[in-house]
Amino acid sequence: TIGILGTSVGALHAATATGRVPRITRALYITGGADIAAIIVDSDQKAMRDAREKRNELFGFRSRDEYYLALRKHISLDALHYRSGFAGKNVSMVISETDTTVPAKNQRLLQEIARPQRILELNDNHMW
Repeated sequence: TIGILGTSVGALHAATATGRVPRITRALYITGGADIAAIIVDSDQKAMRDAREKRNELFGFRSRDEYYLALRKHISLDALHYRSGFAGKNVSMVISETDTTVPAKNQRLLQEIARPQRILELNDNHMW
């Protein structure tokens, strides 16, 4: 068996790997989430804001949803696609209720998918 730990974008990757790789049986995600396209679209991280502005200008996206739907077509590796792969795995999460970098709603979505046995909830933003 293998354990995996991920924080922020590392937690996005760790969650996807947990769902895809049967040998990963233990995981800890710190301020990670699911629905990577939504995280990219809604994140307040400077790199994501800059990318959003450039893509909106380059591709002419007129709304958040238009941008989101375009991204969803190109993101195949996401914990959303591997729900059944979490069954029987020992998962823990640190969730930040006021996070705007990996929005709290996306952290809660990962919670629904991964069904963690342990959760630490904080009222800090992305990093504390």
